[in-house]
Amino acid sequence: MIEYIDTKNRESRRPISVLSVKYNDHGDPSLWAICHHRNAPRSFRIDRIQCCIDYDGEVHEPAPFLLETLDLDISVKAPVADVDSARLRAARDRARPHAILLAGLSRCDGYMHPDELGVICRHCGQLSDRLSLEECDRLGRTYRRLKPTLSQMDEALDSLRSGPVDTLEKFLIAAHELIRADGKLTPEEAELYEQFHYELTGVHWLS
Repeated sequence: MIEYIDTKNRESRRPISVLSVKYNDHGDPSLWAICHHRNAPRSFRIDRIQCCIDYDGEVHEPAPFLLETLDLDISVKAPVADVDSARLRAARDRARPHAILLAGLSRCDGYMHPDELGVICRHCGQLSDRLSLEECDRLGRTYRRLKPTLSQMDEALDSLRSGPVDTLEKFLIAAHELIRADGKLTPEEAELYEQFHYELTGVHWLS
């Protein structure tokens, strides 16, 4: 468990399972972990961790605790892992129609919820093999900025229709997960998902 302050200065306790340590462009470490509150992967900046709490409930300072448990010396910076530009570009191109449609679905009610972004990142990441954490993080920042137009979504639907059936099915599963990711289904999300479902399958979605 960690006590964490997010970018909006909100403090919370997060039960996490650490997957790995990753580094930003300046070589500063973050914990890449499953957040069990959200049941989704999250990145936690080390300098925002206020304390660590072990299984016995004992509270620890982050620096010595992370050094002992993860062999992570937070005072030591590390070089950012190399990014394969060609692989990153290919992954972005492969995921583009999926990302456009999912971002449009997320933003149709006026707000991209963090859990919805998590669905987009997870689904689009699964379309490409062997992406590094840094590459996934860069793609995630791209998806966060997407604000698709209607013409872009029409082109994306055409692209998905002409692709493999199993990929289309995976997209619809991800889209359905997205509209329920934040715990509520808005009329705008239901209407747009219905449109996607009918455009891609010729069958109306029964909510």
